Parts: sequence; structure tokens; C-alpha cells
Amino acid sequence: MSAFKDYSIRKKLMVMSLGATTGALVLACGAFMVYDAIVYRAGLVSNLSTLGEIISSNAASSVVFNDPASAAKTLASLKARLGIIGADIYTPEGSLFASWEPAGSVPFSSTGIVFTGSETHRFSQDALILLHPMIFDKALIGYVVIRSDLSSLKKRFKRYTGITAGVLIVSFIVAVLISLQVGRKISAPILHLVEVAQAISEKKDYSVRAKGEGPDELGVLIRTFNAMLTEIGRLNSELEQKVVERTAQLTAVNKELEAFSYSVSHDLRAPLRHIGGFTDLLLKNVALQENAVARRYLSMVIDSVRQMGALIDDLLSFSRMGRSELMKGRLDLNDIIQNVIAELTPGTEGRAIEWKIGDLPEIHGDTAMMRVVFVNLLSNALKYSRGRNPAVIEVGSERGPDGKTVFFVRDNGVGFDMKYVDKLFGVFQRLHTVDEFEGTGIGLATVRRIIQRHEGRIWAQAAVDQGATFYFTF
Repeated sequence: MSAFKDYSIRKKLMVMSLGATTGALVLACGAFMVYDAIVYRAGLVSNLSTLGEIISSNAASSVVFNDPASAAKTLASLKARLGIIGADIYTPEGSLFASWEPAGSVPFSSTGIVFTGSETHRFSQDALILLHPMIFDKALIGYVVIRSDLSSLKKRFKRYTGITAGVLIVSFIVAVLISLQVGRKISAPILHLVEVAQAISEKKDYSVRAKGEGPDELGVLIRTFNAMLTEIGRLNSELEQKVVERTAQLTAVNKELEAFSYSVSHDLRAPLRHIGGFTDLLLKNVALQENAVARRYLSMVIDSVRQMGALIDDLLSFSRMGRSELMKGRLDLNDIIQNVIAELTPGTEGRAIEWKIGDLPEIHGDTAMMRVVFVNLLSNALKYSRGRNPAVIEVGSERGPDGKTVFFVRDNGVGFDMKYVDKLFGVFQRLHTVDEFEGTGIGLATVRRIIQRHEGRIWAQAAVDQGATFYFTF
């Protein structure tokens, strides 16, 4: 891995160095070649202009005395000039007066030449054509047209292209050697930092320090890195100490809670059983005496004892849900829901209930705890939709915005005001009085604790007299 990183960093540094060097060289050579071509073309035009002036002076008398043959001989003197491929003399009206062309050459056509009375030139694909006016005694007597090929320019371009290629190759080799040396000097400290960081991440050893604290920017980086390690090590030691202290405190609190749970389950239940038992005996005795007032009071005592017993049971269940070890496995929620509905059905005789149970996906969770979740949610749905005919209770799932599966339990019951939704999952928090709906106010708190232990969350949406929906994820 380290070798691969070494290669990767050096490769990047080399590519950057070579890219910058090659780009600069290509731009410089390209600019030089363009400049040389412009200068060389200007030189060709200047040379032809000089030849045009010479021919114009030598052939002026031939034009004045209307001697085309003598003018042609004057033009033929250009054959000694390298690159000249033809010359012509035209009258002021643009008619051909005399011409010279090397043997075997293609005759020249004056098409495209504009006789304006001033010197002009133009470059074609293969030649430079110069038009020079002939002036005699301050009068225009004709034009000299000289043609030169561009073979010298092409040869010059090829020569400079070869030189440029050679310069680029040599520069590339030099740049590679330099980048390798520079790459080693730059990448070595960086790779060392990577190795130190990786060792710290794997071994959690914050005593390791990076080496190479030089005066340059890399040295500053290494010194800063080591300072950060020192601070992280100090904070880690303090955190570990705090974790040890908090763990000891939590252990002590858990033991106290376990002792409290034991006391509630045994010591508090015993007097409740006695109160319930003797009150029941007293109620039977009072029944013999036909004392209606006493029977009503005793019945209220017995109901209160039962309610307190249910409250104790719910508190113990809530406590166990936070301490019990999760026994996770693949769960079929459809089976769990059907079993819970079967258990709750006997208590719904005489009611019109419409169950809408969707096909729920399997999850990974604790079977016993998931059963507690649906017992609480479905029994609440049945309870708060008691006044509906029919009561409609729906259980299903849908895809959430984040792609996770969201489960829901929905009813058409009395609902609640959403401004109190923050109290919904608190212990002993009730949104309805005991006279309206029975309960201890612990069921939804237990459900939330179970969902949280499964690394999920639960929330609700409702409106007064329009039902409620409880959503949860795992």
C-alpha cells in the first residue's frame, strides 16, 4: 500500500512538472516559429520588391520603345536567382507585354491580380506573387510581376520543426530527471505523514511522532501535525478517564435501579395483594349486608389496586427494555402482527373493526421486543378508536425520502393536538384523562425505547378527531 501511494504521489508530481514544462516549451517554440515565419515572409517580400525595382529600371527603355523581346531578355536574367519561378511585364491596362518562365513550367495566369498603380503582393498556396509598378519620367508605363516559390519557407519550417522536436525531447528527459529528484524530496515527508497517520488510526497510539521538522513549509506541516497529535493524545487520555468514571457511575446507578425494581416487584406487590385480598373479602361481607354505598367504595379501592398493579408492571417492563440484552434475528412482522391481533380480539367483542394489514418486509430485530411494540401500538389504536363505527386500523410500510423502509400504524380515532406531540413519548405523559381512556402513560415511552435500541426512530402525526398515525424505522 505504501509503495503504491509512493508511486501515485510521485506520478502526480511528475505529471504536473512535465505538463508545466512541456506546455511552456510548446508555447515558446510555437511562438518562435510563428514569429520566424512572419519575419521570413516579410524578407521574401522585401527581396522581391528589390528585384522588382531592378527589373523595372532595366526594362523601362524596352517598354518605352515597345521592344518585348528586349524586355523578355531582361526578365530572363532572374533565372540566376534561386526560387524565382517566373516574371512578366504588363501594360498599364493589364495586357501582357513580355514574359519569362523556366522551361516546362505551367503558364501563369494574371487572374486575380489587381493593377492599382501601387506595389502589392499576395501569398498563394505555393508561391509569392509581387506586383511592382514601372515608373518612367514620373509616368506609369507598366507593371512587373515576379513570382517566387515557397520551398525555402517550407524547408525552413521543417528544419525548425525538427529543432523544436529535439528541444522538446531533451527538455522532457531533463524535466523527468528533475521531477524525480524533486518528487523524492517532496513526496518522502508526505508519505511519512501518511504512514504515521495510518499507524495511529490502526493502533490508536498517539505517542507516535512524525520526523523531518525542517525550516520549510513541509517542516511547518510536520510540526503542526505533531502538535495536533500531542493535543489529541491529551484529550484522549482525559476522555478515557471520564469514560471510566462515568461507567462506574452508570454501573452504580444500574445496580440501584435493579434493587429498586426488585423492591417494587416484591416489597410493593405484597401489600398491594393484601389490600386487594382483604378488600375483596370485605366486599363479599358487605354484600351480605346489602350496603350499596360501602360496596361502591370498596369497588373503587379494588379498581385502584388493579390500576396500581398495572402501573407497577408497566414500570418494570419499561425498566427491563432498557437493560435486557437484544436477541436479534430475522423477523416476519406479519406473523407477529397476526398473533397480536388474535390476542386483542377477545376484548373487542361487539365492535365493528376493519383491519388493513399490508405485506410487511422482514427486519432484523428482537422478537419479544417487537411484539411489545405492536401490542402497545395496536391496543392504543383500538382504545382511541373505540367510538368509531367502524374502527379502521391500518398497518403498513412505505419508502422514506432517504430510501429506508418506514412502518406505520394508523387509526381513525380521536387523534390529538400536534402542539402536544413532544409529550407523547414521555413517561406518565398522557394527552387524555383517565376518565376518557384508561392507561398508565408508559406504553409509548416503552415503544420509543425499544425502537431506539434497534437504532431507529419513531414519530407521530395526528389531528383532533381525525385519527393518528405512528411512524417508525429500524
